[in-house]
Amino acid sequence: MTLLASSRKPFFFLAVFVILAAGTAWAVTITPLADFPAPAPGAYVVTGAALGDGRYLIWDGDAVYIESATGTGGFAPVADGYAGDPGFAAVAEDGHTAVLGGGFNGNLYLFDADQPEDFAPESIVANRPHFTGAFLTDTLVIVDAAKPDFSGSELAIVDLAAKGGSAVAVVTKSARYALPKTVVIEKPPFSYSSAITVDTVRGVVYAMDGNTRELRQFSVSAIIAAYTGSNVLDWETDGALVGQAGMYYTGGVSGITSEGFLVIGGSEGYLLPGGIQFVALVSGDVVALIDPTGNRDFYSVVFNPVAQTLLALVEGAWQGQAYAVDLACVNNPEGCAQPHGGLYRVGDELCLSVPCPVSLGSGFDWRKNGAPLSDGGRVSGVTTRTLRVMALQVADSGTYTCAYEDGAKAQQTFVAQVQVGQAVPVANGALLISLTVLLGLSTAVAAKLLSRSTTR
Repeated sequence: MTLLASSRKPFFFLAVFVILAAGTAWAVTITPLADFPAPAPGAYVVTGAALGDGRYLIWDGDAVYIESATGTGGFAPVADGYAGDPGFAAVAEDGHTAVLGGGFNGNLYLFDADQPEDFAPESIVANRPHFTGAFLTDTLVIVDAAKPDFSGSELAIVDLAAKGGSAVAVVTKSARYALPKTVVIEKPPFSYSSAITVDTVRGVVYAMDGNTRELRQFSVSAIIAAYTGSNVLDWETDGALVGQAGMYYTGGVSGITSEGFLVIGGSEGYLLPGGIQFVALVSGDVVALIDPTGNRDFYSVVFNPVAQTLLALVEGAWQGQAYAVDLACVNNPEGCAQPHGGLYRVGDELCLSVPCPVSLGSGFDWRKNGAPLSDGGRVSGVTTRTLRVMALQVADSGTYTCAYEDGAKAQQTFVAQVQVGQAVPVANGALLISLTVLLGLSTAVAAKLLSRSTTR
């Protein structure tokens, strides 16, 4: 995995970052958020979730904030008193019912973003020390929780319909103690917790062992059946392995893009390099990597499926480092002067860029007059979105094409006509146009005639 460009930027500076992974060039817009909420006293991190209208909900371990409008990055407090070290925030399918997970203090709070109210004891719906969680159904919340003997973690179900009840274990990651009948999945010993994502379209749950960095998917229906019945699912035999152990960062899956890429934050391990990965659903390949700070930090990711954006929150010693990342395709990310071709002079640089929409995981195949191009010498970027040819020569004229996938993953071909001619004196510019238009000559031929006439 190679990071092409990603450097620290000052606050209030909006930048387009180009990332390179597995031969794929992609651009995202990254904006540092200067006034992002910091952890409340006693909390170490902040967390959040996307509401149904595309705004973000943020919880700092006391106050709850809601974005003023989608994409603004401005947050105002709407309620307070929800004490805890934020483990997670999750929003139900209705777009406004949220659960705030208080981490090791165990409290899970029910919160209505449409009618925000300060904390009241009745907002506590369950208590179970946990790390992360997500809505499994409208009334069931699945959490990655610590086992009673702290020998690992397990997935458990919280039933919001049984308000005030305790979590029922449905997935265990180790077997260090006798399993109660409600445990439905066993996980490896000494497993670590990671983010959980429920894919309601495909009916699967993505869960990770943050210790081995092993990512697996489970059927939602199988988990619910295990919760309501007495069967026990096995982490390895009942969970389908995605990719290979150690391929992905420790943070787990935070969401799924509209193109079908898993979004994974975290790092390679304790004090090891990190970033945000984008993983193809079917192959499990890491197709892209972003690193907003340029320091390979550990990022907690809050994904927004409505706006197709995410928040990258730098963990560790909190310094207010939060970034808004817009995944929408950016036209001409490298600033080509003529990204779609045209007329050039000998010695110019050719810079062509495939226009939007472009799939995040698309490959690129540049050709000239139907023949494949190769990197080397004056040519670069033949497998990326932007092609460059330095110090143009007349022989570089021709039809340039690039095969790629658009936002719907349909195969497309970008075509650019390139004409390279000798430099023409300014006084002869009008004559060049006349020769080109009236006589039907190519730009190169017209320029050659003018060049001969000026040397006699």
